[in-house]
Amino acid sequence: VEGAEGEWVDYGETRERDVCDPLETEKNRSDFVLGHTGGFNLAPIHAAFVSGMRAGCSGQGLQLLLEHHDGKPGKELSVLRDLWGREQIDGVVLWECKDIKMRTRNFLKENSIPFVLAPEIGNSPAEDCHRVTVEEEHVLDDALKHLVDLGHEHIGFVMLKSTETAHYYEVRYQNYREGMARAGLKALPAWRVAASSDITSTASLMIKIRSVSAILCCTDRVAASLSTLCLREGIRVPGDLSLVGYDDSFLSQALDMTSLDPQNRKLGELALKLLVDEIEEKLKGPTRKSTYPRLVVRGSTASAK
Repeated sequence: VEGAEGEWVDYGETRERDVCDPLETEKNRSDFVLGHTGGFNLAPIHAAFVSGMRAGCSGQGLQLLLEHHDGKPGKELSVLRDLWGREQIDGVVLWECKDIKMRTRNFLKENSIPFVLAPEIGNSPAEDCHRVTVEEEHVLDDALKHLVDLGHEHIGFVMLKSTETAHYYEVRYQNYREGMARAGLKALPAWRVAASSDITSTASLMIKIRSVSAILCCTDRVAASLSTLCLREGIRVPGDLSLVGYDDSFLSQALDMTSLDPQNRKLGELALKLLVDEIEEKLKGPTRKSTYPRLVVRGSTASAK
């Protein structure tokens, strides 16, 4: 499977296995076949999540089958039916669609299929389900504190117009507004760009960029594209402008860019452990596990002039 920005992500092979009745045959953990469904839209956060699940499976000798629903709620249920009917999975981790249908959860519950939901942001809290999530309530606090400590007061926020993942960006923008208020600074309206890969230079955008000393970006891709734009326009990063991304993807690492790491690999490991515990009936009720984003400081931020 081709991964984010053209890299290849190894999701492993799908293998058939003999069907056994879980009610009649006691299974060893090494016999478990676990499923994972997701949009597989090549986002760095999902690639990291799958990597965490694969690492957990490798460490315990578990088999992991992956199927994608292209981010379409209507397709998600059919994918689950296929995993359950054809592959006879013992449990599944769902990377939810933006508007996951209740019938999907009902199908899992009616068939007594152990499952874990991820991530929680942008969807109903699902208090009656096992779930893993990134704690995003104060996700930008560390980044804002870092910039304020460097003397920045005029800080902008750039987000995508994407409809598929807009709920993520809206939450982060709200975090930005609240964080700026706590710091006693004025939050600016979000600058919305159409695409992360090629942000077009316009007079109005350049005026906005030159009016601030730092910018928080909704993803590393947006930050990388802004960095390229600044280079073309003679704006030095970090000399004239500090940039902070989100995802801590290979882009931020390659470009020496400060970024927030949501720790999705760890989240994948947590989801896998939670699912195995549910299959082995170790959980007494709906359980929620979470990770906290951490700031990774690199060379795209510096003291304000």
